[in-house]
Amino acid sequence: MSAFTYGPLASSPARAAAKSALDTKVGIRVLRGGGSGAFFTPCAFAGDDRRSLHLPDGDLLCTVDAAETIDGVRHDRVRAADGEPVGTIRRIPPARRPLKHTWRIDQPGRPEIVGRNLFTTSDPRRLAAHTADTALSLTFDTLLSGPDGSLGPVRPRVLGWKAAGELVMTTDGRRLPVRVLVPWVDRRLAFAFAMLGDE
Repeated sequence: MSAFTYGPLASSPARAAAKSALDTKVGIRVLRGGGSGAFFTPCAFAGDDRRSLHLPDGDLLCTVDAAETIDGVRHDRVRAADGEPVGTIRRIPPARRPLKHTWRIDQPGRPEIVGRNLFTTSDPRRLAAHTADTALSLTFDTLLSGPDGSLGPVRPRVLGWKAAGELVMTTDGRRLPVRVLVPWVDRRLAFAFAMLGDE
């Protein structure tokens, strides 16, 4: 599995004609097939508390402990179905405004995975394209701002996740697919991040 989305499970074209308990759930759908025939099929659904993921048969896949804040950093510990630690997702507050928070994923036996805005992880050509897109979006947001100058919700961002200098994953807050680029990243950690969201 190298690509998945997090959202309503019923939105998969493959499930349009079939009704089940999963149709009212939110969760993980993984990419199947290729080319124009590709589709996302349900893989796991989120518990009502959005702190657990379950397989389609109802078996527990993993849980996320209640968030703990240590020295201003939020820690979300992910556990396997048997309670064993899978890793920790950390939300790092920005050192100064107007920068946004960054992320770290600690997976035992692997280098730290650092999630930052794609602006800081891309080559110059890709960065230029995203800069133009962001400038256009900010102009549009300003036109739609309230009378007090306040903007609406913060625009979702694309994160590039690196470990030891290698890009290992990308996540997109606009509900586009998460891409896991190396086999060693534990999918439960990637799934848990998608469930928690870039907030």
